[in-house]
Amino acid sequence: RARVEMSCGERFFGNSCSAVVENKTQSTTLSASYKKDVESAAQRQIAALTQNAVTGEISSVQFLTNDIYITRRWDLTAAYRLYRNDIGVGYFNEAIEYQTDFRTEGLAGATASWIRRISRRSSLSTSATWEKREYSISGEVSKTTTAQIRLDHNLRRNMSGSAFYEYRKKDSNLESATYLANLVGVSVAIRF
Repeated sequence: RARVEMSCGERFFGNSCSAVVENKTQSTTLSASYKKDVESAAQRQIAALTQNAVTGEISSVQFLTNDIYITRRWDLTAAYRLYRNDIGVGYFNEAIEYQTDFRTEGLAGATASWIRRISRRSSLSTSATWEKREYSISGEVSKTTTAQIRLDHNLRRNMSGSAFYEYRKKDSNLESATYLANLVGVSVAIRF
């Protein structure tokens, strides 16, 4: 079963468009998508710094302005289902161009995941993500690797629980942005 979707539109700040091509069989799903969008976000800017003559305290006058940026993103994914296993891989590439100060951001990466249904009520999943980011203004180039293992279980009809371990490592040419993290979490969700 194949699906092709395309859309284009015009917004106040510019044009946007998207396209999706997908092919599904009983056990596989292949998908490719492209999206170009114009967005805006509130940005806080400092108008002026003033100093109190009596106390010597420095304060700033701030105001909000819209930061307009264009996002272009490609996604390629492939998924395979076999009995109790779901396996998926993906690739993404995104570029952000800011219109106010002409700075750019680049993001590219890959993902892989495997979900194993242990029983009707439990599943075990593992995933890994690698991404590279580039910032034009600061010159920062960072590479982040994330790996996670997660156990999900339906405790009751309206209650589920999960436990996970996540490893995250970021390498950057800016020493202050480099870190290594090990995360462990447990959660319980109740549906009303």
